[in-house]
Amino acid sequence: YIRKSLSPGSTLVFLHGLSIHFGLVKAPKSCDVILIAPHAPGVALREKYLSDRSVSSFIALAQNPSRSGWKTAHALADAIGIAPKRQIKTTFEHEAIGDIFGEQAVLCGGIAMLIKHGFDTLVESGIPPDNAWLEVAYQLDLIVGLVKKYGISGMFDRVSVAARYGSLMAGPLIIDPSVKRRMNNELAGIR
Repeated sequence: YIRKSLSPGSTLVFLHGLSIHFGLVKAPKSCDVILIAPHAPGVALREKYLSDRSVSSFIALAQNPSRSGWKTAHALADAIGIAPKRQIKTTFEHEAIGDIFGEQAVLCGGIAMLIKHGFDTLVESGIPPDNAWLEVAYQLDLIVGLVKKYGISGMFDRVSVAARYGSLMAGPLIIDPSVKRRMNNELAGIR
């Protein structure tokens, strides 16, 4: 349907690299193909825009017959509130594979399962559900904020000694090298 409306010099803009990288969409050779992939859900991107703050975003070109694709990509990213210094060049392939893996194995799938199993473990041991939720989920944004701002080692420097000691002892027992092997299998499946 869209292809019929495209004329030479048209630009196709994608918010995710999946369709182009995996060949689900075949763009005409006469069109620029641009990726602008903000590092935030749409609602958060809009909130940041309205408060005159910026998230970072990957940008990429898959086709650039006009020779002005980068200029267009930067202008469109600017228009949705992505500050120039937060526009990170990449490829459709790296964005697609990295994003899918990050969401499935770590950010959504991995963390969700870690929270669920931690919650279930506490509740099944007799901890009230409200307490369990506060311990394994509610404070997550505080820890993530520390990791984002200071890195993992910086986060450990800013939590209590008991939290740091326990984390360094229990973390490798819970998330052991077998997890990385399963992550490599997941990555291979995505590729």
